[in-house]
Amino acid sequence: MIRKPALCCAGLLLGVLLALPTSGSRAEPYVRLGGTVKLYTSVFTESGEGAGFLPHDAGDFALTRTALWLKLNGYASDNVSFRARVDLIYTAGTDYDSIADIEAGTGFSSEVQDFDLDFREASFKVMDLMVPGLDLIVGRQRVRWGTSDDYNVIDNLNPVDYANLYSFDPDYFVRHEPMDGFVLEYLFPFDFDLKIQGVYFISFKPSPLPDGFESYMALEQQQALDNRTAPLGLPPGTSHVELADVPDYNIKNGVFGIRLSGNILNFDLGLSYFHGFQTLPLPETIVTDLTTEIPSITGSYGYPHLDVVGFDLAGEIYSVGIWAEVGVYIPEKQDTVVLVHTPLGDMEDRFPLLDRPYTKFTIGFDYTFGVGEGLYWNTQFNRGFYDEFHYTKEADDILGVERSGFLGKLDDYYLTYLEYSFLGDTVTVKLSFLLEVADYGDFADNTTWLLTPEVKFIPFDGTSIEMAYIAFNGATSTKMGAFSDSDIVYLLLKAFF
Repeated sequence: MIRKPALCCAGLLLGVLLALPTSGSRAEPYVRLGGTVKLYTSVFTESGEGAGFLPHDAGDFALTRTALWLKLNGYASDNVSFRARVDLIYTAGTDYDSIADIEAGTGFSSEVQDFDLDFREASFKVMDLMVPGLDLIVGRQRVRWGTSDDYNVIDNLNPVDYANLYSFDPDYFVRHEPMDGFVLEYLFPFDFDLKIQGVYFISFKPSPLPDGFESYMALEQQQALDNRTAPLGLPPGTSHVELADVPDYNIKNGVFGIRLSGNILNFDLGLSYFHGFQTLPLPETIVTDLTTEIPSITGSYGYPHLDVVGFDLAGEIYSVGIWAEVGVYIPEKQDTVVLVHTPLGDMEDRFPLLDRPYTKFTIGFDYTFGVGEGLYWNTQFNRGFYDEFHYTKEADDILGVERSGFLGKLDDYYLTYLEYSFLGDTVTVKLSFLLEVADYGDFADNTTWLLTPEVKFIPFDGTSIEMAYIAFNGATSTKMGAFSDSDIVYLLLKAFF
């Protein structure tokens, strides 16, 4: 639906920035408006359930999205720069089950015309604030930590957008949501690059979740309830999911981070600390009621605190690019309560869900072979994805959480791709391969691979046409294997200005 207040704010911001006065020391103001127009459309090549989120038939469109990204940047004075970005997105509708679905209350917006506005960035930077080398960035922004490609185990300041993770649109893969706040950076006056960065985002922000997530979690609970009640001869019950503990909107619940980085022996090194919250909802209480005529189960979810100590490096040895990251995750010690009301009384289990530090890490390398115009090879290993946790044994015994999948246990991921461009870089072909391993002891039944051949064509400057096929194959018990019936082919067209 069109959000008019947000649209008005975006227009007002654009007008204010264009009208900003410039310092007398700058002869002419620098203001540039640019952007991207894109169309992404994808089609399922087989029928399936799509991991419970996207049931479909072969030939169904998986997603069709048209977008206009508007980017504004420039200088207000010699020491003040600004950046802004607004995304206008139209997503084609899918199911219209009633007349009300296609009624347009305002004359424009309806389920048929599903328009969205995403205010991605609006920030300004004050350089050399009080002392040379001290910069302050204020506003809505994305702060990335880490040196790895795509998967960054220490990149926790901005929450991951899981709603778009399963769209398979390459522009939205592991995209992070912008946050409002302050970044203070100081570059020390040394011969080597040594910088300290402090970040404070003024409030907690949860990760957006994929469509159907609540129904998916309720179904998981329903199955657990049925397993408990069926042997007792009770009828099928009801299942409810609710958020019971969301951090309040106040100053003490902001997100904080500090990072020290530098360059030593031609290697970029970083040491970081993050203090914030888990951005995915985790179970705090699960209440089963067997005292009523219809049994019921209610899961209450919240966002406990999280601290992460990180280290990252990137450099080159004999023309081979190398990078690595390690994050030590320190979860809040908080008990999960499972309560069962029975005619004979209440039964309660109390156990920690996450009670001890655990590690996620990644290591990778890349190299360009002297074949033709250059054959590029990129390989990376990851231990643990963004939505994976190291649960306690007690939690697994009672909830069965130590399995692969969304909100599952830590799995291993091997990623590699070859890329080759020719005809003056107007054509690029790429072959990507991902292997997920959930259990090395039973390798054949606990692995999934993903293969993606891709071709990109640039017919003219400022345009690109990209086509790819994404094939999944493997055990449905793994995260990626749950999409084994969801192979897709997509087309992505862009124009830049």
